[in-house]
Amino acid sequence: MRISGSYLQWLLFLLIIQYSNGCFENERNALLSFKHSITFDAFNSLSSWGGSRDDDDCCKWKGIGCDNTTGHVVALHLGSQDLQGEISPSLLHLPFLNFLDLSFNEFDTIPSFIGSLNNSVHLDFSHNTYLFGNVVPPHLGNISTLKYLHLGNSLELKVVDTLEWISHLSSLEYLNMDSVDLHSVSDWLQSISKLSLLRTLSLSSCSLPSPPSSLLHINSSSFLQHLSLQYGNIATFPLLNLWLNQSYFLQYLDLSGNVLVGGDKDIKFLRHLDKLKILDLSSNSFSFNFSQLILSCEKLIEILRLNDNKIVGSLDDTIEFNSIRELKLENNQLSGSLPDMSTMLSLQILAIGNNHFHGNLMGSNIGHLSNLKFLDVSSNSLNGAISEISFSNFSKLDVLILSDNSLTLNLDTHWIPPFQLRGLGLRSCELGPKFPNWLHTQTKLDTLDVSNNGISDLFPQWITNLSNLRYLIASQNRIRGKLPNIPSTFNLLVDFSNNLLEGPIPNNYSGLFTLNLSKNKLSGTISFLCTNISVWLCQLDLSNNFFTEKIPECLGKFKYLYSLNLANNNFFGEIPLSIGHSDTMESLHLRNNRFYGEFPVSLQNCTSLLVLDLGNNYLTGGIPASIGESLKELKILCLDSNELKGSIPINICQLQSIQIMDLSSNHLSGSIPTCFNSLMTKYDEWMPSMETYGIVDSLEEVFFDYEWLMWKGIEVE
Repeated sequence: MRISGSYLQWLLFLLIIQYSNGCFENERNALLSFKHSITFDAFNSLSSWGGSRDDDDCCKWKGIGCDNTTGHVVALHLGSQDLQGEISPSLLHLPFLNFLDLSFNEFDTIPSFIGSLNNSVHLDFSHNTYLFGNVVPPHLGNISTLKYLHLGNSLELKVVDTLEWISHLSSLEYLNMDSVDLHSVSDWLQSISKLSLLRTLSLSSCSLPSPPSSLLHINSSSFLQHLSLQYGNIATFPLLNLWLNQSYFLQYLDLSGNVLVGGDKDIKFLRHLDKLKILDLSSNSFSFNFSQLILSCEKLIEILRLNDNKIVGSLDDTIEFNSIRELKLENNQLSGSLPDMSTMLSLQILAIGNNHFHGNLMGSNIGHLSNLKFLDVSSNSLNGAISEISFSNFSKLDVLILSDNSLTLNLDTHWIPPFQLRGLGLRSCELGPKFPNWLHTQTKLDTLDVSNNGISDLFPQWITNLSNLRYLIASQNRIRGKLPNIPSTFNLLVDFSNNLLEGPIPNNYSGLFTLNLSKNKLSGTISFLCTNISVWLCQLDLSNNFFTEKIPECLGKFKYLYSLNLANNNFFGEIPLSIGHSDTMESLHLRNNRFYGEFPVSLQNCTSLLVLDLGNNYLTGGIPASIGESLKELKILCLDSNELKGSIPINICQLQSIQIMDLSSNHLSGSIPTCFNSLMTKYDEWMPSMETYGIVDSLEEVFFDYEWLMWKGIEVE
């Protein structure tokens, strides 16, 4: 059919009229409807949308992308805006929309109508924190044009029964479903394997069910370049072989945090991946010899993470990795001396802590690594002297961890380092008897560990000037004087335990998450805790000091307090009922004080308790039956050396997890319950851990719980 020139002119005239304001009216109205469905706009991101007559051109609105030729709306860039509300179906009136980014917002559902956006190429709904328990709509499978789909890291988003719909996305090149619950989806492997053009696949923390063995030989995309199955519950090598033996272009492989157990034979698949640049096998149970690690990509490999396994051998072969930027091998069983590292000039991150390396640290030419930003050699047997010249090339250094070796730091008092550190771990480096003066130059520090260094100095004034500090550990020294006034911005962890500090606790210590001042000579009041109640206080240890007062009632207002230790002081009075208001409490030590009255019934609310020690006080009355009925997680129960009387309640037999129970030196009577014959009497460590820049060991002591036990008439810790 021939169209006359006059008709084309008329059609062009109509288009000019409709688009005279730089925006098609129906698309402008659709965007305004979308705006009206938003109930909260944290950053006023949509304030430019139709606020006045001058704002008629929707192509100039924030987050809107239009085609330069036709003027149609083709893209919505609304990620990271903290938007709340509904996703309006008015988006269906944007017929040319092909790019939709609603990531990092707070939408509570992915509506099924999204599957009718027939021209979509890019959809991103990731990191929407309010998608609790919502289901991924299978209607997404209708968008045959889709190349990019990101649904990852939204809390408790799930797929129900089947993932078959995803196999219809024949154009898909990028798929990220991190943290999407797939535990009930038995056909996940079969469905995803049909995506023949897939280049990026990320299924981290998806609770993947094991596929039937009949599916372990189906074809998958040979174009795959990026594969992440982190914390994916992948325990079988046949499943890995399915992806890896057919992925000729693979550059990124992350299998960390699974339950993979394997030796030299099980890592042979790595020999075929000759384009690999990033390999992460961390946090598994691999036990191969490092010298048997044959990588056909050793000239290309840039990031190698093998930490937290059981790998043995030496590092002699790492000299071949001359392109490597990150080498993480901490928490293994590697040994030997360090090789010549002068060939690895691109290295930025080197983490080899908690192994069995020995020999001279600086003899490895590690000082030549001028691009180094992160260095962790802690918990080895390395030796040698470290002087100012050792650090002269480290101008980019950001984190330095030398803890627990046999290193000697010969640093001049007036030395000014070439770096500005954020994290510094120097535990057991024999720094004393003075505080190293050069530390005051590190104004960006937020983590500092100088514990067990023989420091017998006063706290220097410059400590209060380190305004970025969040973790400060100076335990196991002989530091004298009064507690320093910590920066007002400090809100995480202070550990000054096992020193010679005295006097009161300053008021600005009340806002911390973790406070350990045990084994000092502190006195005064702890009512400072009530002046600025931090609901986030998690651990408080003031044991082995000289506090003499009643426990303030405000301790019950710390809703996340899981460990409270006030043992070995002179606290008196009745144990406040408020302490029993915390259902998160896991450890409570009030031993060796002067508490009187009956066992506080409110403790029955502390259903998470693992350790309860009220020994060596003046408690009266009987042992309440509620201990066995409510505190069923208890591992350690110590009520010894009080004035309790009556019989032992039979309900105590409900403590199925108990390992230590001490009821001695009371006035109990009656028969001993027969269930006591089966109680375990071994000691079990309770040691939650915290990690900051890999300075793990420095912080674990803060959380190490201990118990005083009467053993053959002698009380021991």
